[in-house]
Amino acid sequence: ADALLQVHAHFELICEAYGRSKATAPLLQGLSKHLLGTLACLLAPLRLAALELSSQRRPTLQQVLPVYLRLEKFFTSKAGE
Repeated sequence: ADALLQVHAHFELICEAYGRSKATAPLLQGLSKHLLGTLACLLAPLRLAALELSSQRRPTLQQVLPVYLRLEKFFTSKAGE
């Protein structure tokens, strides 16, 4: 997830740098900035939840349930779009 978020954040620089090479230029044509943005948007909440829960050695139900409900609400709203 972190790598995908980094690629999305630096998409133009990556295309500029790798677009000069004859070997990598065709590979860049298959990349979709819109798709990368969508994936980054969907993965960001999961990354935050994992970071939040990983700070605890053994998360309890009381710690996990609010995170789960927040993710469920987020993905339910995204499914409606």
